[in-house]
Amino acid sequence: MKRLLFCIFTAALLAAIPIKAQNGEDIAMTVRLGIGTPGAGPDYFTEGTGSYTSGLSGIYGDYFGPATTSGTITADVSFSLSRHFALGIDLGFGHYSNTLYNGISDETVKKRHGYALYALPTVKIFYLEKPMVSLYSAAGLGIAKYAGFDNLINTYTTTDYKGRTWSRTDNRTLKFEAQFTPFGIEVGKRFFGFGEVCLGTMLFGVRGGIGYRF
Repeated sequence: MKRLLFCIFTAALLAAIPIKAQNGEDIAMTVRLGIGTPGAGPDYFTEGTGSYTSGLSGIYGDYFGPATTSGTITADVSFSLSRHFALGIDLGFGHYSNTLYNGISDETVKKRHGYALYALPTVKIFYLEKPMVSLYSAAGLGIAKYAGFDNLINTYTTTDYKGRTWSRTDNRTLKFEAQFTPFGIEVGKRFFGFGEVCLGTMLFGVRGGIGYRF
């Protein structure tokens, strides 16, 4: 079902250009650049993998500091199929890092880096269109590629009541993702600024940026 939805969104996006061209109408294309607060996906990068042991080695062992992020940097392009409806694709990039410290001296032992790449075909609905202001909502379904850090691939081993051992690997490097924008606003004509409230794995919180209508 997830694969089917992704194919439908992608096919609709690719079909938008030839449909418009065949009808002899201008293609209304919008390009935007933005930055926002990271979504749920970056939780994969926040857990350290330092081992715990009892005694002094557990107290004075190396430890990881908190994860930091640049935020999610985005670029999106959309094509207006009508005055109130547009299809597009939303691309995102996030960088994450944390530092391993020496448990005795607190000196830096090493620094780890993680990356997230997002690609989400998106549907946008404009419910208010004025010469200088547009209000809209949007939803997207796509994929995310995570790299770096150590807890993206975990192997679990369990034993059932008959003593049989089962091993399962949870690979989170490539995930199906979703994104929803309940409220967005664009202010300007050809060159404009925008702000959004975002709920999802690529962005969770707010996003802002600039754009241009061709």
